[in-house]
Amino acid sequence: MAASHALSLWYSKILDAQREVLEMIASGIDLDKVLQHICQLLDSLLVEEAAISSVVLTDGQRIINSYSAALPKDYSASLIGIPIGEKVGSCGTAMFLKFPVLVSDITTDPRWAIAKPLAEPYGLRSCWSIPILNSLNEIMGSFAVYHSTSVTPSADKYSLIQRFSSFCCIAICRWNDEKQQKNLIQAIQRSHSQLETYGKILPDAVLICDRHTVIYDAFGHIPLAVPESLIHTRLDSYVNEKTGRKIQFKIYEALSTKQITSLDYCYCYQNTKYYYEARIAPVSWSGDNQADKVMLLIRDTSARNQAEQKLKQRAYYDELTSLANRNLLKKRLAWVLKNLEFAEYSALLIINLNNFKRINDALGYVAGDEILKVVAKRFKQKTTEMSLLARFSGDEFAILIRRPFSSQINLLRTCRRKTIKLHKTLEDKIDLYPHQFKVSASIGICIFNNQLSLDEVLQQAHSAMFECKARTNSQYVIFNPALKNKLNRNLALESELLLALQNGQLAAHFQPQMSPAGLIIGAEALVRWHHPEKGKISPDEFLPFAEKMGFISSIDLKVFADACLLFKTAQELDIQPKQFSLSVNLSAYDFTDKKLIDNLVSLLHSHQLEANNFTLELTESVLASNLVQTIEQFRRLAVKGFKLSIDDFGTGYSSLNYLEKLPVDEIKIDRHFVERMALSERGEKIVNTIIDLGKSLGLHIVAEGIETRQQQELLAQKQVTAMQGYLLCPPVDAGTFIKMLTDQAKK
Repeated sequence: MAASHALSLWYSKILDAQREVLEMIASGIDLDKVLQHICQLLDSLLVEEAAISSVVLTDGQRIINSYSAALPKDYSASLIGIPIGEKVGSCGTAMFLKFPVLVSDITTDPRWAIAKPLAEPYGLRSCWSIPILNSLNEIMGSFAVYHSTSVTPSADKYSLIQRFSSFCCIAICRWNDEKQQKNLIQAIQRSHSQLETYGKILPDAVLICDRHTVIYDAFGHIPLAVPESLIHTRLDSYVNEKTGRKIQFKIYEALSTKQITSLDYCYCYQNTKYYYEARIAPVSWSGDNQADKVMLLIRDTSARNQAEQKLKQRAYYDELTSLANRNLLKKRLAWVLKNLEFAEYSALLIINLNNFKRINDALGYVAGDEILKVVAKRFKQKTTEMSLLARFSGDEFAILIRRPFSSQINLLRTCRRKTIKLHKTLEDKIDLYPHQFKVSASIGICIFNNQLSLDEVLQQAHSAMFECKARTNSQYVIFNPALKNKLNRNLALESELLLALQNGQLAAHFQPQMSPAGLIIGAEALVRWHHPEKGKISPDEFLPFAEKMGFISSIDLKVFADACLLFKTAQELDIQPKQFSLSVNLSAYDFTDKKLIDNLVSLLHSHQLEANNFTLELTESVLASNLVQTIEQFRRLAVKGFKLSIDDFGTGYSSLNYLEKLPVDEIKIDRHFVERMALSERGEKIVNTIIDLGKSLGLHIVAEGIETRQQQELLAQKQVTAMQGYLLCPPVDAGTFIKMLTDQAKK
């Protein structure tokens, strides 16, 4: 869940960056600032790998400018004036060849033969460069990403860089257009005789009009008309009446202010829309230096408009399903909140597909994407015009009811009807040859008025959805004050748990594992939380929450570190029994962490201990979640020397399968079987079978949950390797456990 949230946050940041850049370009902000900001945005997205982005511009022969938010200024300055060519670094080569150049090691790559002395003093090791080309395939510059280490871009990173390169392309093209048109206007104002010449050279329409839009002259490439045919006609005859009025207003503005004005307009011809940009400058047509006419430069911007529309589509719509995305949902939700009147209500539904991860894990993301498209199509068929359906994140959808309700009861009825329809759409199986899938969903509903903020609405809808997931038989849950209290408790617990990790409130306690003879031969390390105000907090209360919030790995590493410290202490005091071993539990989240083994080995090295002094325990329920990945991780741990144990053995459906596939050293008989062993002959036979199976495979057998003398005596007779339970000894702190080992060593 934490990984899904991180991925969702990542894509949200990308969409926000797109929207921010487009708004800057549309607002006419200076090119220098736009390019600098584009670099800054990409740097923030790649902050974890310390990437530094850069834009260089060229006149086709040399580098004429360089922009970056983080590159050393001396390095950026040293690039200006360098000719582009095949061995002039990633950027010089990319601009020369008009092809991406991805260099993972500047020190050895021949394409950096000339530019390498410039980069080396600043510790730059890799550079990926994508050329920036205009619509005529003319080189304008290059977008680059540097690293201080040797790095090759992943497919995701390369796609991200391409996207930001396209932002630069739009910004530079727009700036070039404006610069070109401004230069043209100035030149024409200096000399009327050049007008027709420029009209023939540039891809613009040039019209001379009076304040009443009567055309006195026409040059250049007039869209859908011959220039001579427009002279002495009004613009209204060329464009539609509405556009003509807009242009006339801008003509008045240009003549009265003596300033250049502009507008964008759309012209529809034979059911096709064409987009144009008109720039209007006052000119002296009579030669008396009094501006009595205006010059219109009309440029076809259809291609640019189409490119910008595609970027806007990406900013507000999901590429996979074509539904509204998180950004558009938030924008519309903000509008609804702003426009709700007193005593009016609306609703937000968050729909999360249950156990969707299993499909991605089993068949890959391509299959998962196909299922998401089918689900989106089905949901869309049941969504009215008064509602907005969005894909909120990976396997999560949202429906915003935009229509205001004066009655909460009527709104609740509407929400219930929607949830019934949504669940009904998921009743039919989804065919994905050669497989068929049945998908279900958990739905959280937030009924809101204008007293809630946007974040509160989203938070409440998600809280209701998570509560729905927790209630396995519920189809939907409506947020209520009780859930709010629970949410507040969880937030408080999250904050307190973070402080507990930082302030050392969490510590390992050790429950002794006894041999049949009653000697301590090991212990299981169990986390305990002693709150400074609340006292002892049960692990059952905070461990599930820690796993849900992604804190569990930090807690497990803390327990392992405490176990290392205890073992080292016992070793130095020479009080550890023969074949003494400490057991530490690992969570499912730990097994998805690629740094798990490195972190464990690092702690061992810091205490100068061997891996075979420790047994790592994993429950069967965790094993079942992702067996392929677990097998690989188990084997890597075994290679490092760790002993491995299956906790709660016999409670799952594939116990024998695990013993056959995993390099297991130990099995722990679940307390349920230990409890029933003394109550029935059948119960005892099950325990006997587990013990016989383990011994035949050469495994250690540990029985846990010993709470009666009868259980202890029976298991001692069966010669299990070790026993643990509250009858023998509850978990104790490290100091107490060391004392127990000391007392045993004296005997």
